[in-house]
Amino acid sequence: MPLNIKAIPQNRPNTYRRYFFRQLCLGGRNSSVIVQKVNQGDTLQHSHDFDELVFVLGGSATHAVGKNRNRIEPGDFFLVDSKMKHAYLECRDFKLSNVLIRKNFINNRKGVLSLCHGYRTLFSHMLTGRFIQPANLTRERLDECLSLVNRIEREQFEPDAASDEMSSLLLLQLLITACRYSESRDARIESRWSGLGKVIPYMQSHCHEDMNLGKLCSLACMSKRSFIRYFSKTAGCTPIQYLLKIRISKASRLLRERGDMPLSEVAVACGFDDANYFSRAFRKCTGIPPNRFRSYVSIKENLPKN
Repeated sequence: MPLNIKAIPQNRPNTYRRYFFRQLCLGGRNSSVIVQKVNQGDTLQHSHDFDELVFVLGGSATHAVGKNRNRIEPGDFFLVDSKMKHAYLECRDFKLSNVLIRKNFINNRKGVLSLCHGYRTLFSHMLTGRFIQPANLTRERLDECLSLVNRIEREQFEPDAASDEMSSLLLLQLLITACRYSESRDARIESRWSGLGKVIPYMQSHCHEDMNLGKLCSLACMSKRSFIRYFSKTAGCTPIQYLLKIRISKASRLLRERGDMPLSEVAVACGFDDANYFSRAFRKCTGIPPNRFRSYVSIKENLPKN
């Protein structure tokens, strides 16, 4: 028989006091973990008698821990320990996968978990009372963690005599994986800048092709939202605007060096499918149409040099 799993009440201010593991799991009294996938609404400050590993699946919200406020989005994850009071604010289509962990499970395995380099980030509040938000997971890393969550969930809803033990082993693997992928947001900024260092050369060498934003995000190891934000900070414009600058720069070079090259071929060589759109974009960026630009360059080069 599947376990009768209760959900934490949603959007009921008077119920946001403290949640107890035993009340959320009516069966499987020896279970160490419960998985809940929820559409989360705004809450008041509350706490649990269990620890909770949270993965953000969709939407966005503000996570409030004391005076600390973090805007969270898909790919974010964090640990809420039993001593932490927290709340979700300004929730917008906010979807979570909550891994509820029986109290003392983590404490009893600190010896193993503390060997992971991200231990002090993921368990920051438990260790110091100060919450640190880990950096956003890449799509590949999030999928790896959610695969383990799904396996735990299968043990939960299709139990047999070994399910409690298997759930505990999978939970430990999930915690170790989350630890390994835990870096503070500040510590990861430098790696994100270096990720952008791969993107710009790629854009320059492939500007004649259809540019896939997903490919650029993958090269930078960032989510789409984070990639656009960090790229704009670095380049001073969006990826689309930067790509247009690269294409116009290449077109200017071809117009200077290939006087016999038709404008339609210049357009295609620079990633423009339509010659008319190319002419409009070139004029918008340079102030003159491409055919006049070519004439000016030709006249200038043919002037006698002093």
